[in-house]
Amino acid sequence: MLLARRIALLLVIAIAFGACKKYEEGPGFTLRGKKGRLKGGYLVISHTEDGVSTLDPVSYEYSYNCISGGTLDFTDSYVETRYYAFSKDGEWEIFHYQEVTTHSVDLAACTAPEYTNWDWVRDAWGTWEFIDDEASIRLTYDDEDFVNPAEDWEIVKLKNKSIKFKRTDGSKLHEVELGPYDKDLESYIVDISKILTY
Repeated sequence: MLLARRIALLLVIAIAFGACKKYEEGPGFTLRGKKGRLKGGYLVISHTEDGVSTLDPVSYEYSYNCISGGTLDFTDSYVETRYYAFSKDGEWEIFHYQEVTTHSVDLAACTAPEYTNWDWVRDAWGTWEFIDDEASIRLTYDDEDFVNPAEDWEIVKLKNKSIKFKRTDGSKLHEVELGPYDKDLESYIVDISKILTY
């Protein structure tokens, strides 16, 4: 009889906590606050527009006719790794590390040696706040170059070091999944010059 009561109590607790699940993909229950789960640096695992990845490397194929005859054929490529950082006090930013492989073309000598550039680029920054009873997050841009000064993202998942947002922009569905990054990127919000070169 005691075992039956314990099982019934566990079922009631499980149902109660399952009903508390705020986000589509969780967590179902956590002792950590929403700001604490959001705070930190994240690697962009996926970013799609209408199901198409925006993270795929870009490459360009070239073919040149040399002055002395012959042809130069080569491919330049561009790969970027994107990051988000959120501070607990309401600041955020997006930046990326880019690797560009290109060629220095000399048509007279009919050569095109390859070289690679690396750089950190700060893309956007501003403030964030929870809205819609903490079901969404508003990212407000502090950069005047952006057409929309703020974007509202529905929170799909807000687990510790695992976040997923989505929003509709006109007819396009944007989805972003963020995963753990082993460095404390939040500290760079205060002094972004630690990692960026302008």
